[in-house]
Amino acid sequence: NPPHIAVSTTAGTGSETSWAYVITDTTTDPENPHKYVAFDDACITTLAIDDPVLYYSCPIDYTAQCGFDVLAHASEPYVSRLDFPPSLGNALYAITLTADHLREAVWNGQSLPGREGMMYAQYIAAQAFNSGGLGIIHSISHAVSAFYDTHHGLNNAVALPRVWAFNMPVHYKRFAEIADAMGVDTHGMTDVQGAEAALAASIRLLRDVGIPERFVDVKQDSYSKNRLGHGPTKFYERQKEIKGDAADVDRITNHVLGDACTPGNPKECTFETVRPVVEHCMNGDLDDFLT
Repeated sequence: NPPHIAVSTTAGTGSETSWAYVITDTTTDPENPHKYVAFDDACITTLAIDDPVLYYSCPIDYTAQCGFDVLAHASEPYVSRLDFPPSLGNALYAITLTADHLREAVWNGQSLPGREGMMYAQYIAAQAFNSGGLGIIHSISHAVSAFYDTHHGLNNAVALPRVWAFNMPVHYKRFAEIADAMGVDTHGMTDVQGAEAALAASIRLLRDVGIPERFVDVKQDSYSKNRLGHGPTKFYERQKEIKGDAADVDRITNHVLGDACTPGNPKECTFETVRPVVEHCMNGDLDDFLT
């Protein structure tokens, strides 16, 4: 291949170290677009440049959303069905870096330690999912952005607490370890209590960085990179708000079941099990998980 140099300007995707990419197909069936995941050794960069100073101008909301892409990239391989040991250390450390630095990066964008911490977090989280796989946080995100062209990191942030709650019964111990990585003192807690503490910590982080908590809360002016009602096709021009009705939940759920990330999810996914998760992402209250 010709030399390929990638310069990271957001602490989010880890694309500069990944062989994965996503494409939204709006041509095969314009009324039923599909965002799919692909992998190609030829897309790997020759040289990656990560410089935290390049993140200084990233908007507050975009920084927060990209940070939750990192948390999804890190947490999903840590509990993935693949359970690939070489990915686990990077995954857990990326969770720690995100918990330690995302708030600072969001609210003090000129902070070198905050930006540098997120720079390393996004880089090693991508290395973790390259080998350890992902799950339905990403599947839900792909589905919602296929139909609404919403930001991937925002979608991950909304989906993450719901999917953690869905998957916890399969991996209480791993989620308790995630709580430790996020700075929770789990001394004296059972694995179940530790896992619940991890979930509470994720919700606290989401709220601390100001991300909408449900998909129906995402409006045209919700964030600076919002494309609701815009986008490249007439289909997207008609999508001025996320409906969250039964038809919306059904089509998002069906998209999730066909996503390449879904087989890596630790808990088995069927229409009947996943639909309530999607429904809660659309309309549910995160306080449901804190009572």
